[in-house]
Amino acid sequence: MEDTIITFTVHDLQYIKTHGCDQSWVLNKDRAGSCKYLICCHSEGAKKRNAFIVGLISRIRFVGEDDKSGKDRWAIHISEYASVDIPNVWKGWQNPVRYTSLEKVGIELSDLKFEKIHNNKNLDIPPLSIEQAKEGLAKKFNISPEQIDILIKG
Repeated sequence: MEDTIITFTVHDLQYIKTHGCDQSWVLNKDRAGSCKYLICCHSEGAKKRNAFIVGLISRIRFVGEDDKSGKDRWAIHISEYASVDIPNVWKGWQNPVRYTSLEKVGIELSDLKFEKIHNNKNLDIPPLSIEQAKEGLAKKFNISPEQIDILIKG
């Protein structure tokens, strides 16, 4: 069963931990959405092709449309990660996104020690005023901002 996405990425462990994701990929959202794990492999440097992280996928988020191809780009968010150093996981496939399983890659889940992603940045949602939130929700639901009440519980 394909429960894993492998990416051939320029991002390093620090970037992925800080942002909580690897991005910006052209992928099949439905197929990716059914995956549980993300394996990232270095696409540059001395450890090129080596897997360096296994993450637990928390969601797949749309990030925009590719300017050249017009294809949708997605971020693969993770909630936890395990650092690994597994040589030659990336086999030179043409597409930098690959669907597989941990088993096929030779990774035993019980051997991994996962840590929570602790990023203080919420890169998805900028700070909003009440008025901005009402305007955004009104557009989303095609209603007037006056029809929206926001309650903040402290």
